[in-house]
Amino acid sequence: MNHPVLPNLLQAASWGPWLPTRAAAEAVAALAGSGPVVCLYGPAGCGKSHLLAHAAAHGWRVWDNLENLPAAEQATLFHALQGALQGEAKVAVASRVPVAQLGTLLPDVQSRLLLAPQLEMGLPSDTELRALLNHWATGRQLVLTPTVADYVLSRAARNPGALHALLVRLDGLSLAEKRAITVPLARQLLEQSEAS
Repeated sequence: MNHPVLPNLLQAASWGPWLPTRAAAEAVAALAGSGPVVCLYGPAGCGKSHLLAHAAAHGWRVWDNLENLPAAEQATLFHALQGALQGEAKVAVASRVPVAQLGTLLPDVQSRLLLAPQLEMGLPSDTELRALLNHWATGRQLVLTPTVADYVLSRAARNPGALHALLVRLDGLSLAEKRAITVPLARQLLEQSEAS
């Protein structure tokens, strides 16, 4: 059974509140032309889980946080890997480190995963983080000046999940206080976050 699923994922509309970064776009392109099994790895916040969710929505069987996968779930993964090699649903897995560095996997699972492409996904660059922040602001109909974006990017966590959560909280604070999103409002929110 062939699942030609991921080529359309590069269309921005399919990403919802998340735009593909260069690393994610490269991973999507590799997935689109890959064999039956693909392994993604990279630090928290690089988009692995988001990419897996889209793959799952398009018929792939996916496993995230491979480094913490219980033995019983590894047995299920082993059978899925066998099925993928026989033309059943494709399999994608993700972890923070390459499969070769995972000491917690069953030997049969690890040996099969090592035969698959290992795709590294890095954190977004500053330019990509700015594009994400502006994209999310536009989606929420917020006016985010370059000065505010600079301030937030220079002081907030450097991963998309944390940055998105900050923008949502900034929007809420702006509405609650009936104030425009300015540097002082962003400072207030960041100081509140540090205090709690």
